[in-house]
Parts: sequence; structure tokens; C-alpha cells
Amino acid sequence: MNDIETIKNQLSGSDPLARRDACALIGERRIVDFIPELVRIIRDSNPGVRDAALNALVYIGGARVAESIAHLLRDNDASVRNMAIEVLELSGRDAVSVVTALLDDDDDDVVKFAVDILKNINEAGSCADVLKLMRHRNPNVRASAAICLGRLKPAGALEELIKAMADHEEWVRFSVVEGLGLLKDPRAQPSLLSLIVSGEGVLMEAAIDALSCIATSDDAAGVLVELEPAIEAGRVVAIGSIVDLLEKAFSPGAGFTPSDDFKRIYFKYLATAVREGDERVKLDALRGVGFLKLGSGLDLIFKFLDGLKELDEDTERLLVDTVISIALANRSVVIPMLHAGMGNGGIGFKVCVKAIAGIRPPESVGPLAALMKTANTHELRDVASALEAIGTKEASAALTASLKASDGHARGISARALASLAGEEAVKPLFAALLEEKYRDVAEAIVDALAGIPSLEARQGFYRLLSSEREDLREMSARALSFIGDEEASGRLKSAVDDSSAAVRKSVYNSLARIGLPDAVDTVIDGLKDHDAGVRLTVLKALGGWSGARLQAAVLGCLQDENMWVRHHAAMLLGEMADMDAEDSVVALLDDDEAVVKVAAAKALERIGGLKAVSALEKLLKSPDDRVAAASQAALKAIKCSRLV
Repeated sequence: MNDIETIKNQLSGSDPLARRDACALIGERRIVDFIPELVRIIRDSNPGVRDAALNALVYIGGARVAESIAHLLRDNDASVRNMAIEVLELSGRDAVSVVTALLDDDDDDVVKFAVDILKNINEAGSCADVLKLMRHRNPNVRASAAICLGRLKPAGALEELIKAMADHEEWVRFSVVEGLGLLKDPRAQPSLLSLIVSGEGVLMEAAIDALSCIATSDDAAGVLVELEPAIEAGRVVAIGSIVDLLEKAFSPGAGFTPSDDFKRIYFKYLATAVREGDERVKLDALRGVGFLKLGSGLDLIFKFLDGLKELDEDTERLLVDTVISIALANRSVVIPMLHAGMGNGGIGFKVCVKAIAGIRPPESVGPLAALMKTANTHELRDVASALEAIGTKEASAALTASLKASDGHARGISARALASLAGEEAVKPLFAALLEEKYRDVAEAIVDALAGIPSLEARQGFYRLLSSEREDLREMSARALSFIGDEEASGRLKSAVDDSSAAVRKSVYNSLARIGLPDAVDTVIDGLKDHDAGVRLTVLKALGGWSGARLQAAVLGCLQDENMWVRHHAAMLLGEMADMDAEDSVVALLDDDEAVVKVAAAKALERIGGLKAVSALEKLLKSPDDRVAAASQAALKAIKCSRLV
């Protein structure tokens, strides 16, 4: 029996899984002869089969599918109609001619479906025939046609929509206004503005929404002035659109100078929305408050913050931008309020501090410096960032003073901010702080800050610390030199490989490996002979990704190391190198006393892929240690597969 016969039998059978699989196969192979059968199966009693038939029709696509399924738009079953609509929309331009032919249908519902499908296909120039539907007998068709014209923008759409603003059905007029907004033709503005001035309710709201999409920055100011009476009377609900108009009116270069009455009316409108609106409305209104730039807007922001339990990043960013906008016009009023807000703490703390960072007022250095002594760990970074942003000598002095703060986090954060702000001038106080620091994590933060300063003084300071009596300073200095990373730094590190401290030697070898200069390769490899197992292990880890005959020989020697973790990492490194010459030595590790070494050896052999390992690995399949057995099984599978390729 051929495939076609098999598919036919499956489609007509009682097993829904077989019918579903048949539909999937038809779609996969795009067998167009089964299109009529797929259309029939859309009515199948099983949801999975119906979905499979729909997917197959979409996958086949083309005008033939569109022609075959269009008649289902007349079906009494809403689910069938919806599937037909989905197929036609997903068929895209292939369905346009078929759907356009339905615009003259006697069934008004079919006409509306056709208009909506064309709108969603969104094929430019596909809906010129929709223009005549603005005079259709059915208001639902006229409403859908208005939206379609706005989205697809055919020639003549503006004229038809302007005429339709006089439609006797309010719902149609509402859709016409929405269509004009989608059309975004500036010539529609006078008609929309007249509707705003004379209208009310949903039509006025729709006209405001449309104008917020169409209006230029110059036009927006005129619209807002015309709206003043309606705004003052509380007849406008479209907060988001009003704020969009405000943003355009107050955009740079717009040249709009609002009157005091304008500011008063719109501020009262926005303040009411902040008090009474839902969360989205409140945020839109607060954004609008920022455009008006009235100092009293800060009170609204603080009251809004008082009502919050938590502050997400997007809301925080909006509020900070709003505060900065208000402060630019009301600096003498706003800055003291922000200082008070910082002192009060709470959920508004970050907004106040980040706004200070954006405004960068020199007079805020004192309050910020005081906060460096009292702020908690989560707040310190923002406070230091604000001082860094202000960037004055006084700000540098405040950060320098904070290097002696009682809180370790404050010292570390101050070090990073001071290095960024003061650059080379920060080197001396940072080294002084480093010498006094008691906590390792803070000392590391100071060292990292110093390492990021491109300064000869910083470099020489690290060179001096390599000879310090303090082991921790020698260790951290060695790490810092890896960030400098040139030949001189590498040479200084090479001279420190005989340091008495294992911790220092680890740091030295890590830095040399990170720098990776050719003349340091032999020095790093020699670290594999260090008398401290921890150092040898550190060197092995640092050598990942390296190659070369001398390295391979040195790593092979580590397979005999007394420390099991050194043997473990040596085996893993040889596996990464896929060194066939190492196969015998790695196979020998399978007899190691330690399970972790056997596991490493098996994993290495999995990568090396030689046949010599097979018998030894097979013996370990029954190992009492599950890790060893599993690693051996994986290695055997990989080796056998590699031989079949």
C-alpha cells in the first residue's frame, strides 16, 4: 500500500491519533490533493485533529487553500468560522484576491469578516475596494472598514474617513476617528480638533487619542490650549494621550511657552489622576507632571512613593527622570526637598539619591557625605555614585574621607567611586587605605580600583608591594599586575615565583598565565614542580587552553603526583588536549586508588578516543562506585561511536 492510500485510510479511520498524524504528514509534504479533505476535517470531533488539519492548511498555503476554505466564513459554527479566518489571515497575500471578492457578498457578516481579514493581512494596496464600504448599509461593516482604511492607508482613505465623521451611528464615528489616528495624515487634524472642541464623551476621547498620534510638536500645543475648558471641567479621561501631547508640546525646539493658567489647569488635572487613578494612570500622570516642571510636582511624587510597598526599576527610572525635569526649573526648591527625602529613607531614598546624581548639585556633597556614614549596604553604592557624578573636589574629598569609614562596604564602594572620579589623584589615598585595611574583601576592592587606574604611580606602587612584609599585600599585588599585563609586569611577576608564601605563588602563576606572554610560558609550566600541592593544582587549572610539547610532558608527569586532585586535573587537562600520546599513561590511572582520579581518567579517555582503553574501561563497568561506572560507560560509548564514523 502506497503512502497516499495509507493517508486516506488514516483520515477515514476511527483512531484520532492516526487522523492527526495523517494531517501532519499532508502538511509536511504539502500534498495539495488533500486540501478538500483537510477542509472537511476542520469539523472533526477531536480538537487535536482539527488543529492538525488547520496547521496543515496553513503549511500548504497558497490561493488554492484560500479558495477552498473561504466558504466556511458562512458556517453556523463559530469555531469553524474562526479557523477559516485564521487560515486566510496566515495565508497572507495569497488570500487577498479571494477575500477581496467577498466584499460584495450579500451576507453582511461575511463582508465584515473579509474586511477584518484584509486588515490583519496588512498587505499594502490590498483594500482599495474597502473604500466603497464606508457607505455600506451595515454599521458594523462601516466601522470595520474605517479601521481597515486607517491601517492600510489606500489612496482616498482620508477623504472617505472625513466624510464618514458625519455617520448617523456613534459607534461608526468612533471607529472613523480611530481610523484617522491610524492613518496619521496631518490633514485630519482640523476635523479632529473641531470634534474635540464641540464634542464630548467617547468621541472626544477617541479624537484626543487620534490627535496624540498625528500631532506634531507645534500642533500639540494648539490642541492642548483648545482642550483647556474640557480639562478644567473634568470631561477628559484620556490621560495617556494628554501626556503624549504634553511631551510633544514641551519637546526641545517646540518653542511653546505655556501661560500660568495652562499650567494650573493641567497640573490640577494630572494631580487628580495621581490621587484617584489606577497604577498605570498614576504613572502616566506623573510623567506629565515632569513636563509641566512645577515645584509642587515633587509633593505628588513623594505622596505617590508613600503609597508604594515596592519600587520596580521602570517606575524608579520614570520618577527619577521626572524629578530631574522638575529640578531643572525649580532648583532652589527641589534640592532641599531631595535632601530631606534622602534623610527620611524609605522607598523614596533611591529616587532622591539617583535624582541628585542626575542633577549633580555641588551643595549636595555634604548631605551625601553624611549618608556615607549612616546608609545601609544597599544604599551605599547609590550614594557613592552620586558623589562620583557630582565630580567636584569636595566630592572627591568626601569619598577620600569615606575610605576611613567604620563600615567596610562603605570603604570598598568609596574606593571604586574615588578611582573613577579622581583617577591618578586617587592613587595615593587608595594605597594609604590599602595599607590600613583589615578586611580582605575590602582590600581586594581597593586593589581592583587601583588596578583600573592607568597610572605609573599605581604600577610602581604594586611593584613595591611585591616586596612587602605582608603576605596578603604581595598576593593582591601579584593579582593586580595581571590587569597591567605588559612585559614589565610579567618580568616583575617572574621574579616573585620563589616567594615563601604558597598563596603569593598561586597569585603569581595565575597572573602570568592570564597575561600569557611567550617568555613566561616556561616559568608557568615550571610551577607544576612547586613543592606545594595547592600551587601545583592552581597552575594546572591556569593552563587550561594551553598547548605544546613541553606542556604535555609536564602534565604527563603530574599523573604521578602524590596529590589525588593534581592527578585528577592533570588527567582532565590531557583529555582537553586530546593527546593520543598520553593514552597509555591515562589508562594506567584507571587502577588508581581514588575514585575521583578514575572518573577523571575515564572522561579524558572519552575525549582521547583510543582503543587501548576499551578493556580497562569495561572492567570498571561493575565498579561499586556509581560515578566510576557511569564515567566508564560514557567513555566506552564515545570511543565505539568514534570508530563507526
